[in-house]
Amino acid sequence: MRLPIRHRLVACVLAVATSACAVSAAAPSTTGHGARLVDMQRFTSDTTGAAQTEESVATCGTDPRLVLGASDDGRGQDDPDRGIVSWALSVDGRALAKDGPLPAVHIGQRVVRTSADPVTAIGPGPSCPLYAAALAFTNEPTSPGFTSAIAGFYSPRTTLTGSCRNQACWPMATPVAVAPPGRFYDKDWMAVGNSGTAGTVAWFIWIDRPATDPTSGVAMISRCAADLTLCTPPQRLSDPGDDDPEFGDITIAPSGRVYFTWRTITGQADHTIMTVKLRTAEPGAITPGPTRIVAVDDHVMPLGGRLNGNDFLVADAYPKTDVATLPDGHDRIFATWDRCGARVRTVCEDSRIVLTWSDDHGVHWTTPDSVTPPTHGNRYFPTLSVDHTTDRLVIAYYSTELDPRFDTAQDVFADIWDIRQPHPVDRVRVTSVSNQPGVDPNLPHPFIGSYFQINAVNGIAHILFNANYVKQQLHGQGAPVPQQDTFLATIAY
Repeated sequence: MRLPIRHRLVACVLAVATSACAVSAAAPSTTGHGARLVDMQRFTSDTTGAAQTEESVATCGTDPRLVLGASDDGRGQDDPDRGIVSWALSVDGRALAKDGPLPAVHIGQRVVRTSADPVTAIGPGPSCPLYAAALAFTNEPTSPGFTSAIAGFYSPRTTLTGSCRNQACWPMATPVAVAPPGRFYDKDWMAVGNSGTAGTVAWFIWIDRPATDPTSGVAMISRCAADLTLCTPPQRLSDPGDDDPEFGDITIAPSGRVYFTWRTITGQADHTIMTVKLRTAEPGAITPGPTRIVAVDDHVMPLGGRLNGNDFLVADAYPKTDVATLPDGHDRIFATWDRCGARVRTVCEDSRIVLTWSDDHGVHWTTPDSVTPPTHGNRYFPTLSVDHTTDRLVIAYYSTELDPRFDTAQDVFADIWDIRQPHPVDRVRVTSVSNQPGVDPNLPHPFIGSYFQINAVNGIAHILFNANYVKQQLHGQGAPVPQQDTFLATIAY
């Protein structure tokens, strides 16, 4: 008998699983307008019970069956021959076809493994070349001989979807930029797309920090050729005097313009103020233009703060952007982040997702407004994607709204917006069963990363996130217990 989707996911949660756990068929739309969950599957081959966090996902724009994901993977902490960051591939837009660790990169005479903060991208056109980025570093920043770099990875579609194994799956694994002595690189992101006369390029952004002071630094950028064989020298993006710049983001618009954002933090732990900034590079240009202020928000997650219902070890707000090109040819830039409904000392209560947009390359912005319904609960970790084929913007986020008693159990929701006259047109609950994010025994405290990601193409959105739905033995010992895996959800709208 074929169980309803909700009951099949419950069966998956209760099962002792060592292989993919799948949920398919349609789930009812939250609003009844047609958005629905099409499929959800475990997106890792891990059988050791290691935790996966910080998910990134990319979809081929000309063939949405090709999906590339990546995450921080706890298997790398126990295996000295593999890095922390793992990649995962689907060739049917749903199921895991293959996965593995990103290879180490060579920095001088040293072989350096990937260490954190994965990002994926798929290049434009029918060839759909595949990309990834991650931090790569050795030991602690203050240790003798410390080496830190931004690692970039490139693979032709025919290679990664073929019979390759291990390092051969990524024929280009290279340090995009290497930190000078006494510095370390942190919080990377990347984007790949066409940019004017430069053709297809890969842009990288990261934070350059002093090894002795992780709360200060400079946002840096570099542009690479499509095959990553040649990259520009790192150049400074953030402004002189920026306090604690962090969480850079990049969007390459269909127009070829490249939009860079980052945020700065000022104030004390109980009065944190975030400023979101933007600079724009014209098509083909290497140097971006002047800084624009996206927003100043005095209700973001405080430094060292916590949500009222979940004691996550999380950083403060991580603004994300995407760009739509409207029928008249101008770019509309969307930006989103989470902010507190109320902030009591270092406690963030009833956090909300806000959205703003600009039609003049970031000179003027709409007033940031909540996109989530005015119900109880926390919403956090927003991620957004413009679907250029349907004129829709899809915003996904975690929410505790279905746990009004404790504000602990979390679900993934997705809101669908019209980009021409921005307004919400639909909403769908992605997870049919709520997740308890704090039950993974591998982690000394609840930790779900600092981000997850959505990618929308042609009326289909792929969302890569983590949840503790599957029970496994930890390292082959003891009783099977819930542990944190990545899941790939597919929604249609």
